[in-house]
Amino acid sequence: MKMKLNLENSKNLYKESYKLVPGGVLGPRRPYNFVIDEYPNFLDSGKGCKIYDVDGNEYIDMLAGYGPIIIGYREEEIDNEVIKQIRNKGTCMALTQTTQNTLVKTLQDCIPSCEKAIIVKTGSDASTLSIRIARSFTNKEKILRCGYHGWHDWCVEEKEGIPKNSYKDVLEFNYNDLDNLEKLFKSYKNEVAAVIMQPIYTPLVKEVQFPKDDYLTEVKKMCENYKSLLIFDEIRSGFRVNLGGAQKEYNVTPDLTLLGKAMANGYPISAVVGKKEIKLDQIFQKNY
Repeated sequence: MKMKLNLENSKNLYKESYKLVPGGVLGPRRPYNFVIDEYPNFLDSGKGCKIYDVDGNEYIDMLAGYGPIIIGYREEEIDNEVIKQIRNKGTCMALTQTTQNTLVKTLQDCIPSCEKAIIVKTGSDASTLSIRIARSFTNKEKILRCGYHGWHDWCVEEKEGIPKNSYKDVLEFNYNDLDNLEKLFKSYKNEVAAVIMQPIYTPLVKEVQFPKDDYLTEVKKMCENYKSLLIFDEIRSGFRVNLGGAQKEYNVTPDLTLLGKAMANGYPISAVVGKKEIKLDQIFQKNY
């Protein structure tokens, strides 16, 4: 007979939190993800690849914090460096610390498309900034997108509470379907500022899809033909499939790349990196 886990503390905390937080929990608020009296439960701690709930149950964390925990929880070398920085140097200053240059040089060593970088805080920040850069650089407005790119108005999947004008120039295409993408390009000809996509497609609650044959190469050629930028969202694939991301694994270098919290094993930092000819510095000054 299959034994059920003791989740009494989690149940009580969920009842309490339901009165305090919409849906009771952050993150997995979608009812179709819930298993009554079994999930979601409340966590107490994590170490390495394992997490522990408030009832003392142990799990292997296959979610990895929804992706960014690629080395493991409480990895001492990383955590010690963060603590040392906070304790000895401080954070969130108005001007730049020397660690910026060290970080960007490291990214240049890893990521093929990284000639310059803008450091921001979240993946959504990075994706939205990349769209501003693309529109400013190309003087076009249409964006062709595939995959999840954060929760800002232009790209969030649930449109409740968002004006239609926020996403009217953002058009979705199907992964691994070159005909579908080319049809959109032809329909909007000289209006497309950029294609933003996950090079390895990770749709929500569906199976991961890998690029077929020369799919990514052909997408890049299409962007070049229509004078649009190619943006790889490597929030999930970056540092995971290859230290240089999917772009290095498949030998296709985009114009811009998005990197997320995986670069810091979960700490809140992200980046937009790209080629010098995109003039990131000039555009960054315009936008900020």
